[in-house]
Amino acid sequence: MDDRIYEDNEQLRAYRKNEELKVYRNYCENLCLANLCILSVDDYYESLKDRSKFKKPRDTSKRDAKRDAQVTLKSKFRCFFLKDETECKKREKEKLLRSEYKQRHQEDVNRKRAEFEENQRQNHKLMDEMKSKYIKGDKEQIINFFNKVLQSDCFTIGMGNGYYYDADSEVSQYDETTKTLSYEYRIPNARDICVIDEYIYDEKRNAVIPKEFDTVHAKKERMNFLETLLLRSVARVIDSDTYNHVEFINLTGFLEYFDSAYGNYRKVNVVQLIISRDLWSQINLEYANKSELFERVLKENFKTSAGLYEKEPFDLAEIK
Repeated sequence: MDDRIYEDNEQLRAYRKNEELKVYRNYCENLCLANLCILSVDDYYESLKDRSKFKKPRDTSKRDAKRDAQVTLKSKFRCFFLKDETECKKREKEKLLRSEYKQRHQEDVNRKRAEFEENQRQNHKLMDEMKSKYIKGDKEQIINFFNKVLQSDCFTIGMGNGYYYDADSEVSQYDETTKTLSYEYRIPNARDICVIDEYIYDEKRNAVIPKEFDTVHAKKERMNFLETLLLRSVARVIDSDTYNHVEFINLTGFLEYFDSAYGNYRKVNVVQLIISRDLWSQINLEYANKSELFERVLKENFKTSAGLYEKEPFDLAEIK
């Protein structure tokens, strides 16, 4: 291929990669607004109800009657063609047993169907009672519901197809007096966050390569993405809380990493965000400047370990 044509093709590929990068940045910027996967209380408790269909037991009356009457292919032949009295009696016995066994089978089906339907009614009744408890403010039901809210989030990170991100969130506590919901949230590691400034064609390497932000700008990009995910999580909790059980959110963000010194995965709490429903109601995420929001409005209630996204996870001080 002509060198000039090859270079033009590679520059075109760089242009397309940069367009893809713009789309991904826009996607990341809007993660706190788009496709929040809100879970309603009605949908949650309906999903817990047993909606399975009754499976009718197999009818083995014909096979069992033939076995118990000792009817074989040979006995059928002897009865039909030779009129063998003994074998014909077996055939008669088979018919009687089949009728008896079929009746027993139907009785068994009716009994099991009634048991199934009763168990299903009891299940539905229990789910309705659990929903009623939730509405009235039952602590256990509130924790169960918000665990499901946190675990049902669904979004991808990474350019191209990316991968589904699992925040591994779990409610650690609910204070009924203050209506404070406390939960853990796994934040992305530095390598999980895109810090590519642009794609360029490198003549020396004769290839399209990514050019990353400088250290300062890369830290800013990672913190911006982190803040977006925290806002998304808070938005999902508040928007799902249609019965106003949560007045305060106490979110603890942790990093999970492989520590070669220990030879296993460890985690360290490096972020804390406390926010009230009242303050949240004053924020318009569509137009809010996220960096300014965290630096000025949430400053007193937003803490991060010094050196987050600069130091190795094992060198970060844990937030208590």
